[in-house]
Amino acid sequence: MGNRKVIYDFGNKKVYEGDTETHLIQSFTDTVTSHNGKKTGRLKGKGKIYDAISAYLFEYLQSYHVSTHFSEKISESEMKVIRTEPIPFDVVVRNIATGPVARQFGLKDPSDLESPFIEYYYNADFVKYPQINESHIYALNLAESEDIRNMSMKITKSNAVLKPLFDRRNIKLAEFRIRFGIFEGRVMITGEFNPDTCRLRDSITNEILDCDRFIKDGSRTVKIYQEVHDRLTGIG
Repeated sequence: MGNRKVIYDFGNKKVYEGDTETHLIQSFTDTVTSHNGKKTGRLKGKGKIYDAISAYLFEYLQSYHVSTHFSEKISESEMKVIRTEPIPFDVVVRNIATGPVARQFGLKDPSDLESPFIEYYYNADFVKYPQINESHIYALNLAESEDIRNMSMKITKSNAVLKPLFDRRNIKLAEFRIRFGIFEGRVMITGEFNPDTCRLRDSITNEILDCDRFIKDGSRTVKIYQEVHDRLTGIG
């Protein structure tokens, strides 16, 4: 990346200043961390695959008129994205209840849900990622009501578009986490879509296909990620 300024370093991804004021560069690294954060390491080639999966899914959403910050892939592990004003909370969409979530509601683990759980989590440096609801959002002035309506429509449509895509590839999209930002008054999906931000299971074998695979079998993780990519894009 030469002498470009690093804006954020998340470990698994770095965000750099772009060539213009309206764009940034997302660069995916080979660092991998399990969903529970208990295991971290490096896997050669992981960043390249994550970039390819994210780019494919962003373009897929855009083909259904769901606006995202994705602009273009510029290298094997980098993409150009629109610089947005971040909305300071994450949205988690759960199609399947697993683990603590299943236990919380007295459900079998795993349990397919008739309609998804949609949860909001405050994302700020000075708090520990608490779950919030719409009343918190309005009380803390985290987003405008019109922005919330636009986000809700994009959340619903994204899930309606992505879940069947994964289903056709024999992958269960158990859950995914997305972020939002505002550019020129428009709400758009930001961040990334890949096994770091999704929980994925093989529809037939229930094999883990996301970053928690790293806990069970680190040596095969990149191969599994490549398989996810190839299934999604129809390769092989």
